[in-house]
Amino acid sequence: MTEIIKDRNLNAHILTAYEQELVSLRDKTLEMAGIVESHYTKAIDALNMQDTKAQKKFQK
Repeated sequence: MTEIIKDRNLNAHILTAYEQELVSLRDKTLEMAGIVESHYTKAIDALNMQDTKAQKKFQK
């Protein structure tokens, strides 16, 4: 009986750790997406305003 309880606790721990990793991965992905969106917006604005100095920044 105690073996079953230990197995359940271990499974619960593994699932909790896995869920935490998924949440962390999601948060990091959303953060990166926000950075990409910001850079994309700035690049489009530079093109629309014909700002050659800003455009050179985004050519790399």
